Amino acid sequence: MRLQVYSHDLPSSAAVVEWTKGSSLTRFQKALSAEDYDELIRRYRERLLSVIGDHAPYFFTFKRILMYGRR
Repeated sequence: MRLQVYSHDLPSSAAVVEWTKGSSLTRFQKALSAEDYDELIRRYRERLLSVIGDHAPYFFTFKRILMYGRR
């Protein structure tokens, strides 16, 4: 098992929302109606920017745990 950190130079901290829409948030898009998904994205953007701030450019690190197993 290992922790892999991917680094991304984004134009702004708001771009993190667009980045996660193509990865972590796709499962919510499949499960929610279009209106509910848009509301989720709006609230996610508000909350995210309240935590990380509004910066340009923004260095975004995405952490992923990679595992290998064999039986």
